[in-house]
Amino acid sequence: MSRLYVIGNGFDCFAHGNSEGPMKTKYQDFRDYLIKNYPDCVYHTGIPEKTLTADHHDYDYNDNDMVGYIVKTLDDCEDGYWCTIEEAVGASVFDEFSFAFDDDYDKMDDKEESWAIENNNETAENIKAAFSKIKDLFYDWVSYELAEIDYSSYPANPSAEVVFNDVSAKDSFYVTFNYTRTLEEIYKVADNNVCHPHGIVGDPKEYIIFGHGAETPDRDKEFYLYQSTLNDLHEELRKNTLSPKYELKNWLDGIKDITEIYSYGFSFSEVDLGYIEEIKNHVNLLKTVWYLNNYDYTYNPEYKKKLENLGFTVKPDMRW
Repeated sequence: MSRLYVIGNGFDCFAHGNSEGPMKTKYQDFRDYLIKNYPDCVYHTGIPEKTLTADHHDYDYNDNDMVGYIVKTLDDCEDGYWCTIEEAVGASVFDEFSFAFDDDYDKMDDKEESWAIENNNETAENIKAAFSKIKDLFYDWVSYELAEIDYSSYPANPSAEVVFNDVSAKDSFYVTFNYTRTLEEIYKVADNNVCHPHGIVGDPKEYIIFGHGAETPDRDKEFYLYQSTLNDLHEELRKNTLSPKYELKNWLDGIKDITEIYSYGFSFSEVDLGYIEEIKNHVNLLKTVWYLNNYDYTYNPEYKKKLENLGFTVKPDMRW
């Protein structure tokens, strides 16, 4: 039989720490990275506008203004937690954007309506310019901050070692949604036995996957240019779950007789459930058991429900 481990970010940041604290791989650490690397960012609700460049030859957006706007908007989202940033960039941030538009056209005369539409279109372009930058910023965080992790300073988690070293499985394989080399460096898992669907430090930008999985909403009955611009942004921020380098389907095709699946730190968010569907397509549900780690089985009953709805038999693994 073969065993498959599904590893999420909770494994890195909650199961590993040193004298300086937990491994800094949370999305909150991404926020801290932005503040640290853009110390002059303007933390306010104002939408960035183009200003004259330093050489006075052109107009462009100021990076600090855009980062400040991104951070402030995400902080103001309804959930208010950076741990849900991928869902937020597909839904909550657009609720925040809505406050920037004056579209009560029924109360305007023709001149006021014309001015409002023009202003709304310009506002939408400015919002799009700012939030289009978030994927580049995220890639920078992965490339410069996560790439500097000193794995030698983080001891292996004893519980994880017990589970990983269980000799009852003939072969063990790992799907990790982290951008780090925690499995390879700390637990000495062979590269060929690990799939990184979201990419890994050192990859070029097109292989680092980040974004939402929400459908583009129909926001208003009447369609104005600024709504089209926001829809374009919504599509731009969508996660491409078909990584051009780490194709989960092709990787799973090479694994036979998966009968046990173990997960730790994976959030089972809607945007990533497609990966679980793909795993489902590569196993015999009548012969496969999905083991949730003790914490998730106890405190996240919705994980068990989602897996059972897909047809999995779910049991707890109390060892980790």
